[in-house]
Amino acid sequence: MLANSFSYLPRRDLAPTSVQYVYFSTRDLGALRERCLSAGATAVTPVEHMPWGETLFYAVDPFGNPIAFVESGTEFLGGRPAP
Repeated sequence: MLANSFSYLPRRDLAPTSVQYVYFSTRDLGALRERCLSAGATAVTPVEHMPWGETLFYAVDPFGNPIAFVESGTEFLGGRPAP
């Protein structure tokens, strides 16, 4: 398993930050959400349509890390249209 191939120790001497997400884009958001649920993902939110145009959901991986999944073509790119 990849998680066992290296060790990561978070630095405690740094100022706390806001929550950061690993962010993935997918062509079939609904199917990916169902796959996450069937694989045992936790804290999976419903698919949401955000005011800035993204369609997404959030989940938590087995290590407690938050992950965002967004529908391809709806990614927020800081005012630029999605490719």
